[in-house]
Amino acid sequence: MPGESQTRWSSDGKLSEKAADTAFWCGLAGGAVFASIGAALAGPLEHFFGVPGLAHALLLLSSVLAITPLGSIHAARLTRTFGFRSLVFRLLTATVVSSAIGIGVALAGGGANGMLAQRISASLVFAAGAWLAYRWRPRLRFDRLEGRALLAYGLRSMASQLLLQANGRAIDLIAGFLAGPVAVATLRIANRCVDVLIQVAVAPFQQAALPLFSRMQADPAVRRKTYGDLGRLSAAIIYPAFAGAFVVAPDLISLIFGEQWQEAGHLLQLICLSVVALHFNILMPVVLSASGHPGHVLAWSSLQFLVGIAGAALGAHYGIAGLVIANLARAYLLLPLGWALLSRKAAIGLDVVIGSALQPLLASVLMAGLTLVVAAVLLPFCRLSSAWPAPCSQDC
Repeated sequence: MPGESQTRWSSDGKLSEKAADTAFWCGLAGGAVFASIGAALAGPLEHFFGVPGLAHALLLLSSVLAITPLGSIHAARLTRTFGFRSLVFRLLTATVVSSAIGIGVALAGGGANGMLAQRISASLVFAAGAWLAYRWRPRLRFDRLEGRALLAYGLRSMASQLLLQANGRAIDLIAGFLAGPVAVATLRIANRCVDVLIQVAVAPFQQAALPLFSRMQADPAVRRKTYGDLGRLSAAIIYPAFAGAFVVAPDLISLIFGEQWQEAGHLLQLICLSVVALHFNILMPVVLSASGHPGHVLAWSSLQFLVGIAGAALGAHYGIAGLVIANLARAYLLLPLGWALLSRKAAIGLDVVIGSALQPLLASVLMAGLTLVVAAVLLPFCRLSSAWPAPCSQDC
């Protein structure tokens, strides 16, 4: 639970300094426990998978679990005060410094240890940067009541995140088991492209939403207005990004990865069709967590996981495209349930949800449709002109 103290501290607008101290020591203790578990499992996992050197890598990477909590509360307090510029600067600094260290280790003959050095040094540099950016020093004190609340919140939040991650990895496993390694590679290429879109167009809104909604827990009217404003702003970026990816996906995948992976472009198009559900799932869990309902987020994540596994098992029998279509169907089948949950627990009705997304969605669909029509009309002429013989010069 090393990272969940940061989530709890980011989302709760009423935590005291004593709670901050408690959260820091809880995170540090949780990180130490998980690092110890990782170190203890390193040897058995190497033996189970039969990969020489795996235990060494797991032992080193387990230290990241103990390092990360050192800067979690500092980063959370920066997040609560919207200090994203400082956080991004520290993250970029950590990336540059750790990359230089990793490359140096690799050039010195360290081989794969360079990647391990990069990951560990990135955690150390970011933690140090967080301490420098937010001048807060934890005191040696612990509040049992705050610790229990933090533990309950952290376990539910951690379980929700694990289920969401497991849903994606389980689909890959099912694809590999039923469709083979080539299908997994094809699906991973498409998913990696989607991950890039999410990091660019989605992640910034998730980071800003948690501290924003936590400040308006007792004011449903302001919460509804904020959801509408943030929903429109995020939709104006997310929908065009995914619509553009839908249009260029086959050609882009072929250009970057080669013609043999063109099927990944068609899978990417199918995944882009889930953008409406994705847009809703950006804000809904954040709003519920900030409103004091992490248990409902866990229930929602559990249902997503169970339905996703069942759908993937059925869809994989129809090939890799069937698996993606089943996951797409799962996203939209559960969407009305998410709407009802948001309305009952956060007083944000369907009119606000649809109203914030409708105009950007229609504009993006129109943009993508017109682009495809223009491409279909002009492409034959482009091919014809490229095949037309060049005129001879006077020296022919």
